[in-house]
Amino acid sequence: MNIIRLSEEIHVETFDLDWCGRSCIYHLCIRLSMSSDMAKIDAILPLKMSKLNADDLARVNTLRARGEVEHKAGNHDASVKSLAEAMKILGIK
Repeated sequence: MNIIRLSEEIHVETFDLDWCGRSCIYHLCIRLSMSSDMAKIDAILPLKMSKLNADDLARVNTLRARGEVEHKAGNHDASVKSLAEAMKILGIK
């Protein structure tokens, strides 16, 4: 019974968040995702450097740097796009 009550309380609390609360959670998830994406790029890039042509390597480095700058500036949508493009070139899903 206690587990069911606890689950119901969490469920109710989750749906009682106002729009601002949901928005903050959404943006927190995006921020965590971007940090993870940057870490993935940083981890894979040295392994793929010899397999990339010069143009792709330059593009990945530019997109990675741009994504970080956009993230720090609070432009999270643009950062997600930049990092996703870099990850696509590197073959990261």
